[in-house]
Amino acid sequence: MFVGFGIAAPAYAAGAVTSSPTPTISAAKKAATLRFTAAPVPRIKGSAKAGNTLTAVHGTWRPTPTFSYQWKRNGKAISGAKSKTYKARAADVGKKITVTVTGRKSGYTRTSRTSAARNVVQATGTITGTVVNTAGQPLNSATVQLAYLTTTGGYTEVARVVTGSAGTFTFTNVTPGYYYNLYVSRSGYLSGYAYGSPGLIEAGAKYVWNPVLSAAPAATATASGCFDQNTIKYSHGTSNILALRSIDGATWTEGGQLQRDWQGCFSATVTSGYYWKFRMTVLIGSIVAVAESDPHYFTAGENYSYPSIIYFE
Repeated sequence: MFVGFGIAAPAYAAGAVTSSPTPTISAAKKAATLRFTAAPVPRIKGSAKAGNTLTAVHGTWRPTPTFSYQWKRNGKAISGAKSKTYKARAADVGKKITVTVTGRKSGYTRTSRTSAARNVVQATGTITGTVVNTAGQPLNSATVQLAYLTTTGGYTEVARVVTGSAGTFTFTNVTPGYYYNLYVSRSGYLSGYAYGSPGLIEAGAKYVWNPVLSAAPAATATASGCFDQNTIKYSHGTSNILALRSIDGATWTEGGQLQRDWQGCFSATVTSGYYWKFRMTVLIGSIVAVAESDPHYFTAGENYSYPSIIYFE
């Protein structure tokens, strides 16, 4: 007799399971595994003044990559400043300028280095020249005054120098952006502006001016007139007092105070070829009254009568 045993397997539904896809790694990413063995910090070459050109010096990288540049002002990228050189401008004055150098090479990690900051300052101009006479001979001991044009139309002196034995003069650190003029004078010679107004000074520019002075003529001119005071001084360098006849005039009241009018008439002989200024003063009570003329350039044989100009000091 035979006895048989059997095991029934459970029934499972057929199915399939799919794993997540393996991430794809680009060839560039697989290759960018190396680092530069040398990537020095760049430096900026050149004088950091407005108007000057600065140059990025990247140094020696190993291996040698392809370089790109970005100039920055106070840490912010300057639009369009992506070349090896950069010309500092007015907007950079007082700011810190840096350059970032980036090295790229196939198979190497892109690397950037930023230079130390440079403070940009205002560039200045230089004015040189030689004062000579009409024969071309240098004139020493000539005074050269440098002045800039003000917003009101006048000139304000900023510096003066005296020429040496070779007649030369130099003004340094002249601020650009102003209209400058030179005035040259020397004893025994006609004084005047050197070639008129030299005009606007540019940043970093060097100007050479060579004024020529003519000898002052020996002829004289006559100045005459009447003022409402009794003392007059005429001046060219130093003051000289002329004796006048005084005429007792009328009295009047001004500002609650009694004023007395004095009149002085004069006639003076002055050297032609110079600017002369007449000034009269008199004490009336506790008030100093002043009559002053405008400067006048006398020519030989001229007879010039000054008008009265009265004010109180």
